[in-house]
Amino acid sequence: MDTLQDSQGATEQEKFSNLQNVQKQASKTRKRARDLNQISHELPRKRLRTRDLSQTNSCERAEKQKRTREEDNPLHDPDQPSPKKPQKLSSSEWSHISHWARKQSWPGEYFQFSRMHHLLARKGSVSSLGRKRSNPSLASFNASDERPREEKSAPYRNPSYPTFLSEDVDNYKSYMEDHELGLSDASEKLLEKLLHSAQSPPKVSLFRDNDIFKKHLRKLKGKNESRIIQDLSPLLVPSAEALATLGADHFDGIVESVNEGWNKCFPITKPRPRPDSAFGYGTSSFSDNQLNNLRPTLGDASFSSYFKATYYMHFPFLTKEVKTGTMGLGIADNQNAHSMTIAVRAVVELFKLVGRENELHREVVAFAISHDDESVRLYAYYPFIDGDKVTVWRRTAARFYLDVDTKWRSWRFTTNIYEIFSPMHLQRICSAIDDVTHDWTFSRTSEPRGSEPPQQLEVCDSTSESSGLSQRLKHHRLNEEAEVSKSQPITPSTSIQTDPKSPTRKKKKGKYE
Repeated sequence: MDTLQDSQGATEQEKFSNLQNVQKQASKTRKRARDLNQISHELPRKRLRTRDLSQTNSCERAEKQKRTREEDNPLHDPDQPSPKKPQKLSSSEWSHISHWARKQSWPGEYFQFSRMHHLLARKGSVSSLGRKRSNPSLASFNASDERPREEKSAPYRNPSYPTFLSEDVDNYKSYMEDHELGLSDASEKLLEKLLHSAQSPPKVSLFRDNDIFKKHLRKLKGKNESRIIQDLSPLLVPSAEALATLGADHFDGIVESVNEGWNKCFPITKPRPRPDSAFGYGTSSFSDNQLNNLRPTLGDASFSSYFKATYYMHFPFLTKEVKTGTMGLGIADNQNAHSMTIAVRAVVELFKLVGRENELHREVVAFAISHDDESVRLYAYYPFIDGDKVTVWRRTAARFYLDVDTKWRSWRFTTNIYEIFSPMHLQRICSAIDDVTHDWTFSRTSEPRGSEPPQQLEVCDSTSESSGLSQRLKHHRLNEEAEVSKSQPITPSTSIQTDPKSPTRKKKKGKYE
């Protein structure tokens, strides 16, 4: 009996022990579950993305079309970029290609020079332009502008310089004398009017009293150019911009440069002109349509042009040079002759462009003034046109010493140029610009035979629109040194370069250098 009770007690004790073990195990399980649940809340859950059925169908269709195209074009390399869409050729280009296909040679008109080819604006040489600049005002800067005045006039000290100008340079010869036929009757009357038309001189100046005038000249005796330019020159050649500021509103279109190099023109000889003062027309003198008509010949601020002196001055018509010493005025005359030959050429080339160059025959188109501390020389420049041959000549309007009777003579002459000649000259230029057609398609070009040939030329193919030139431009890279000789047979190349090739880097050991 006792044995049975002992066995039952042991069994109950085992059950109780097992129950405790189960409870402990359950407690551990619940704790582990809580820990896992806490960790799952701390970690971000990644959701399964489901693709929309419509997206899946569209992607499958695109992939199928791609495989179909690749099967149709077995030569297509998927690693290579797709070729660009070919540009449409004009009818003239198609005719040239057709002529080559039939006769294995280019048509003759492909090599005919247009009367406009040499007038296109050109980018300056690397030495003159340097690195690309974002500020247009810096585009006309040149190291020559910082040279001393004595250095800039050194090339003009050569006694043979007038002979250099009289040589055939770009079909222009310039003579520092009057032609035997002289000026036309209209220009003779104009010159007399400029010399003798009355003008009111400034009331407050160093010239207002004869005694003050004489005393002022005595103080300037033997002084250098800078002193004469500062204290005497404004009373002989007044500033057009200063007069406009003081109330002469009709002078507003005239712009002025002081000791600034003509870095945007094509010079006749070296170096480029750098007059002590120069006067021409700013862009405000022309309408938008007129500027559009000349856009291929002007380019932007970095381009050189037949019609520009600086980046802001077009068609210069007056220059002034100041010198000292016994030989000074001769050097000043040489400098003025170079500048005014360029000025006359600009107007003649514009009128040639519209077939009206004969209107300028023996007509005054530019003026120059040379002076020192004692005397003044006034000149008028005009072209003599004989068919395709153009020569530039100089009329001496007046030479005089400064005294109480002549002290205002140069001032009056200059002011009359601004008031009488300048509006008439501008109207004449604008009438020619209005007649410029928009056919600027060229096959070949030749470079101007100046002292600094341009680096490249961009040719614009444009058609007439209501706003002026069309925006459709075609750029061609031209060979600077290519010249087609009339005595040699034409053997053109069949390839046409459209853009200059950019320099390529050579690979070395798997790296670019």
